[in-house]
Amino acid sequence: MPIISKRPLAYIAPDSYLTLDALVSYSGLSRRTLQRYLADLTDPIPHFKPGGKILVRRSEFDRWIERHRASAKNDVAGVVNAVIGKLRR
Repeated sequence: MPIISKRPLAYIAPDSYLTLDALVSYSGLSRRTLQRYLADLTDPIPHFKPGGKILVRRSEFDRWIERHRASAKNDVAGVVNAVIGKLRR
């Protein structure tokens, strides 16, 4: 499987291995945020670290990020709580 470092996103195959820089570009998340998620103790981004280089399989990242999708129910509750909090001030 190819390792992608900095190619245009149109060329990234679903099962390619992405470097951290390529994952930043693919995901739109910052390097620091991705590093925090890679080190998460409860649900880290699945990755490999051969020779200290971080590689993430695109298909595994896609499944991981899908598990963290915010539901509409959570979004509505957050908005309601924010409005109630402002009304109480």
